[in-house]
Amino acid sequence: MTDNFPEAGAIAFTTIRTPENFTWNVTMRDVDGESIAKRMIGFQVYCKKNNWTPVEPKSFGAKKELDYVEGKKCPKCGGRLVKKVSSKFTKSLADN
Repeated sequence: MTDNFPEAGAIAFTTIRTPENFTWNVTMRDVDGESIAKRMIGFQVYCKKNNWTPVEPKSFGAKKELDYVEGKKCPKCGGRLVKKVSSKFTKSLADN
């Protein structure tokens, strides 16, 4: 079965937005990096010609920057005290 669907040597993925505000995910596959790079450059020229713009990728699993309480330390570890530790189920230690 895998003979009918060989693995791509190189894959490129991007997301674009059309002037009508449609968002499209685009995946290109080719035999090697050089070939896919040529196709990507061609696609970039096509996007610019049609006023399509790139969409910033979403970062899944990226950590949110923490807010710290000025001048207070964590009672458990002695480190900087975080203003809000987790979800609605946890009361902020800064309020104590």
